[in-house]
Amino acid sequence: MKNLRAIHLYLGCVFAPLLILFTVTGAWQMFDLHQSKKDGSYVAPKILKALSSIHMNQRLPGSPHESGGLLRAFSLVAAIGLVTTTILGIVMA
Repeated sequence: MKNLRAIHLYLGCVFAPLLILFTVTGAWQMFDLHQSKKDGSYVAPKILKALSSIHMNQRLPGSPHESGGLLRAFSLVAAIGLVTTTILGIVMA
């Protein structure tokens, strides 16, 4: 059981920041806060656009379109880590 707790802790420390990033960026995308209005009534801050690009396109802003493979692979590993830590948490409960 101690080993499960340690694995759960370390995986959580690695993948929790990415989970928070995707949760926050997804939340403001629901309200279109990452896109400026065409009529100019709202101008999206650059930081929202940049972080949304990571969430939506799996690449950093300004990087070539084909360069998203590494971030996609990391996101896949993070998804697997999230599922793993969730299962470990349920088992420990």
